[in-house]
Amino acid sequence: MKTLTIIVAILALVLLACMLLCGLWLRAKGVTDAGSVAFHMQLGIATIVVSAISIILLLIRT
Repeated sequence: MKTLTIIVAILALVLLACMLLCGLWLRAKGVTDAGSVAFHMQLGIATIVVSAISIILLLIRT
């Protein structure tokens, strides 16, 4: 369980960093393409889900 928690937490951090970089890139380039915005939204949703799973695993473990 400890290993799973660590893996999910690392995945959440990587997704958060990717979402931040993607959002900053979209803002810097002024991209308004629907496909790019949809990809960023999917990345954000995945980040929220993985972060929630990470928090739940941490609460269960403690």
